[in-house]
Order: sequence, then C-alpha cells, then structure tokens
Amino acid sequence: MQMSAGLKMPIDLRPPARWVSLPAASLLAVRVWERNFKVFSKHWVGAVLAYFVDPIFYLVIFGIGLGGYITSMEGESYLEFIAPGLVFGTAMITVCMECTYGSFTRMEIQKTFEAIIATPLSIDDVIAGEILWGTSKGLLTAAIIFLVIALFGLFHSPWVALIFPLVILEGILTASLSLIVTSFASTYEYVNYYYALFIAPAFYLSGIFFPLERFPPWLQHIAYLSPMTPLVRIARALNRGVVAGWMLGPLICLLVVTAVSGFLAMSLMKRRLIR
Repeated sequence: MQMSAGLKMPIDLRPPARWVSLPAASLLAVRVWERNFKVFSKHWVGAVLAYFVDPIFYLVIFGIGLGGYITSMEGESYLEFIAPGLVFGTAMITVCMECTYGSFTRMEIQKTFEAIIATPLSIDDVIAGEILWGTSKGLLTAAIIFLVIALFGLFHSPWVALIFPLVILEGILTASLSLIVTSFASTYEYVNYYYALFIAPAFYLSGIFFPLERFPPWLQHIAYLSPMTPLVRIARALNRGVVAGWMLGPLICLLVVTAVSGFLAMSLMKRRLIR
C-alpha cells in the first residue's frame, strides 16, 4: 500500500488474486495425512467392517441375484464379469465421500484447516495432505474388496495385482475432482449434487454391471467420459490375463486429466481458504 502524491486515498499495489497459482506443497503434507489417520484409527473397526459389507452386498445382490438370470457375460460368469470393476467403483465412492463431506467438515465446521495453517504447514501442504489421505482410504477400500473377491475365487490371473497402482491413480483423480467441488461448496447440498450428477452415473455407467455396447449410442458417449470406464475395461482384461498396448492410450489420458485436476484442486482450494 502506498499514498499517491496530493491524495489521501491509498493505492493498493498488490497483485490481484488469481484463480490459479503454482502449487508449492512439501513433505509436511504427510503430517496432514498423519492427523487424519489418527482420527480414523479411533473408529477404524466400524469403518473396516463397513468396507467388507459393501463388496459382499454387491456380489450377493448383483452377482448372485441378478446373476441367476444372466448365465454368462462375455464368456464368463456374471460374478466374474462384475468383480474387477467393483474394486474401482467402491474405491471411487470412498474417496469422493472423504474429500467432499470429510474435507468440507474439516474446513467449514471443525475449522481444522485454519488450525493446521497456523503451524509451519502451508495451505498447499493441507490440500496435498487431503488428496493423499483420500487416496489412502480409497486404496484401503480397494484392498479389502480385492480380498473379498479373491476369497470368492473370482480372480484368475496374477496380472490383477496391477489393479492397485491403477487404484492409486484413480484415487488421486477422484480426490482432486472432489476437492474442486468442495472449493465451491457453501453447504453440503453442493456435495449431494456432485454425487448424484457425476459419481453415481460414473459408477453405474462405467461398464461394471453391463457391457457398454448394450447401451444406446448417446448413453455410450456419456459413459466414455467417465474416468471409471477405461479402468473397468483394463481391470477386466487383467483378470483374463491380457496385457496389451491398447491400455496405454487410456492410461496416458488419465494421467493428463489427473495432473490438470490436481493442479486445479490445489489452486481453487487455496483461493477458497485465503478468501
């Protein structure tokens, strides 16, 4: 701030706020992850039990119930058809819930972010820690679901182990997209819109339960916009022991989208917290 000559009105020489800025997170972001983990560890038993119930519910209701009417799908049982995609689908929902409802609560209700920023941690560290924590919870969910599906004997190739790095990629992307929504949310209703208009369609239209070719063409185009769709297709191929070059294209696209989403999440959440 400076006073112009002969005028009493101060002149603000600070640069205007920008919608985006380069993120500058450090390794201190792990402290945010550690804080969230300690809170989670106080009630982890109930949470983990819920993670076991979800895959069993889907396998019984869809795989066994609906599978009683569908004898086979693309040359395999219906249970085998839906199993790989369930790992990504339920992990995506877990990350979404954590980085929308959870992050919004920590930011607006509990004022946890303000308390953390008062320490040597920066705003970028807080946001990066939230992405890291959401991805970790998604990975935990995926691991539990993977175990349940393995106990059902529905995995047939060691290549399915590659699902886990793909879950990490999915987790970072979903956490970033969820935080972008959180950066604009003023109430929990915004989160409900995000879940109803994006997450739920991404889950049910990604090809987990039915081949996309059975959808109308206009619905197929919408389904292919979901980041879940290529992941489900890749996971199903890995379970069949297939590792092919066509997988590189979708993965490169997902990496680019994840990088852009992460950048926007860091910038927009930082703008929200500064404001």
